[in-house]
Amino acid sequence: MAVNLLWFRRDLRLEDNHALAYCTSQPIGFVPLFILDPDILDRQGLSQRRIDFLLQSLDRLKGLFAEQKKIFHILYGKPVSVFRELCRQNTIAAICMNRDYEPYASRRDADVEEMGTQIGVLVLVFKDSVLHEPQEITKENGDPYQVFTPYYRQWLRLEKEPPFSSGLWRSLTPFSIPSGLQPDSKYRVFPSPVKEISPEKQMDTFFKDKIQQYDTDRDIPSIEGTSRLSPYLRFGLVSVRTLYAKSMDVARDLPLEQRFRIESFIRQLAWRDFYVQIMYRFPYVENGAFQKKYDAIVWENNPEWFDAWKKGRTGFPLVDAGMRQLNAEGWMHNRLRMITASFLTKDLLIDWRWGAEYFQSQLLDHDLALNNGGWQWAASTGTDAQPWFRIFNPYEQSKKFDPEGNYIRKYIPELKNMDPALLHQPPKTVGGSKNRKSERLPADYPDPIVTHAERRLLALETYKRIGS
Repeated sequence: MAVNLLWFRRDLRLEDNHALAYCTSQPIGFVPLFILDPDILDRQGLSQRRIDFLLQSLDRLKGLFAEQKKIFHILYGKPVSVFRELCRQNTIAAICMNRDYEPYASRRDADVEEMGTQIGVLVLVFKDSVLHEPQEITKENGDPYQVFTPYYRQWLRLEKEPPFSSGLWRSLTPFSIPSGLQPDSKYRVFPSPVKEISPEKQMDTFFKDKIQQYDTDRDIPSIEGTSRLSPYLRFGLVSVRTLYAKSMDVARDLPLEQRFRIESFIRQLAWRDFYVQIMYRFPYVENGAFQKKYDAIVWENNPEWFDAWKKGRTGFPLVDAGMRQLNAEGWMHNRLRMITASFLTKDLLIDWRWGAEYFQSQLLDHDLALNNGGWQWAASTGTDAQPWFRIFNPYEQSKKFDPEGNYIRKYIPELKNMDPALLHQPPKTVGGSKNRKSERLPADYPDPIVTHAERRLLALETYKRIGS
């Protein structure tokens, strides 16, 4: 008997899932599966923590299927080869999947569609991971928006699809899985378990207790003012439609003059769609500047400074705290993502692609379009980016967003006893250990690797040479 194959990717949930809803609506059975792709998992620099998060998410989904007495298959191999072998040994009506817009994913999915055409198997692709696809929001002439504000105005006007049930389950048809497609044992263990995966609990906490203060609290890294839902959204454990609908439900219960509090969060969902359409419509941004003239920047790319930045050893406390949070948790507060990126590109004049690649290796919530857009914003090379002549002062950012130094002390314990007056900008030592003692500076925290005022002027000269 013919079956449909349901290919999970960035949609590891049972509810509000378009491809799954299609499969449950059909008169034939379906086989759910996930493919561990070596072109992704074996990439150099990918953190074990992120692999663990994926594996635990898959284990969670496998358990949800088991509760319904269904089998969720986890396979290993290049997708085209996996599907070709599955179709050779079984009667397949269609391969069903939700669309992924990243360049590699688009190429991979095109190869699967071509294979389906060759062997006579339908490949069905559904909209699922965004509220509005890249081609849905355009200028009157059909061109994509390159500036967020007019894009956002149109984004707000368009109707959003509500969350939906995935439908009634049908029994799954017996299915043959070749032994050669089973993953190696290294993909069935969790050598460094991550925090318990509970998207429902995180959503409840955010929408009940935090979203009404989101517009003010989201910039304060020492408090839990953000949703912390980004890893779940990245892997599809929660649906963007659900997040939008819950936000609107909260807004409707507020007086009109207070709804702007919720709009701040909704705006982040729109930025997500915006950066997806930028990467989809301008794929060259994956490896180059959106504003192509900035590809001519001559970066200094000092490897010792880059290593200090990665390790949180630059001597700039707020920058170091952000990098240490990233290294310890696989996540970084969004305000710190901007500050650390600005410091790398403007103070150190290190290529934004170096920083983007390091974030990609470490972040649990890494999304290529969002990471790329954020880095190009900070480096002033992207669409709707921070103007090149506006350069974050890391000391002033520290005083503004971590005034009590609580965030710094949490991630830089060697500074926990420092005089609050010195915490944001520890004085550079000249006289060695004696001077450090008199200034109450810890012996194991480094002096600043650069002087911000000097580097700011150099960055301005560097960008000015390219031309405004």
